[in-house]
Amino acid sequence: LAIRMMNRYAKKKETPIRVLANRGASGIDGLIATAIGTAVGKKQRCIALLGDLSALHDLNSFSLLPECPVPITFIILNNNGGGIFSELPIATSEHFIRYFKTPHGYTFKHIAKQFNIDYLSAEENTFSKAFCTGITSPKTCIIEVNIS
Repeated sequence: LAIRMMNRYAKKKETPIRVLANRGASGIDGLIATAIGTAVGKKQRCIALLGDLSALHDLNSFSLLPECPVPITFIILNNNGGGIFSELPIATSEHFIRYFKTPHGYTFKHIAKQFNIDYLSAEENTFSKAFCTGITSPKTCIIEVNIS
């Protein structure tokens, strides 16, 4: 859902920016590892936009961060589960919540602490401030945006 939201809502810029996208296995796996690999390979800050389920499926990749020579800003859109499935006809099924939406109830604050990553929480009206702080920080950070 994150990449579709970026495609749907991002404004066109005069100065082009480099955008890399990785669908991952089943659309969610390996996105944190991809961001770290990109930052290591390019030796420059990377901004990674991903959904909550994508982040949860690749948490172990945060353990690679000590080998990363540059900071990464992870923006995690947390809608408490598989929001992309809400656009499918199955969304009206009685089994939708349990098998497709898969609500988890987690935030990423404690995960950031576990991996020694700075953490910022942003709502819609505070995202710009959190983003500016995150991309200028000398440390890797997670900006969690609650969109549920």
